[in-house]
Amino acid sequence: MNNVPVDAMRDRVGSGQVIAVDVNPREDLVVDASLERFGPLDVLTRLFSRRTEKLPTLPEILVRAGIVGGIAHRDQTKAMADLLIEPPVGRFPLIGYGQAHTIALVGQDAARARLS
Repeated sequence: MNNVPVDAMRDRVGSGQVIAVDVNPREDLVVDASLERFGPLDVLTRLFSRRTEKLPTLPEILVRAGIVGGIAHRDQTKAMADLLIEPPVGRFPLIGYGQAHTIALVGQDAARARLS
């Protein structure tokens, strides 16, 4: 639940410099507004129907739960950083492991821009 553990690093380095990198997506953590229910039977029904709503996957639900759970703590700990880097990763999926190289390049560019 500590997605930006600045407090943990601050405890470790004491008065040293702490650089925080927040890669949490900046997106609305909502599902399609037209969904009235979301249960196992609804998922099965949608599998065999022509409805086009995109249902979140289980990994997406778990990641979003972690993000929501850590938002308040994250905002508090980010304030403790000496330097905060927030790469623009919102266009990537929550579980974008196949795009790791591209995401790393975006992070590298964001760090360079912030440090210059």
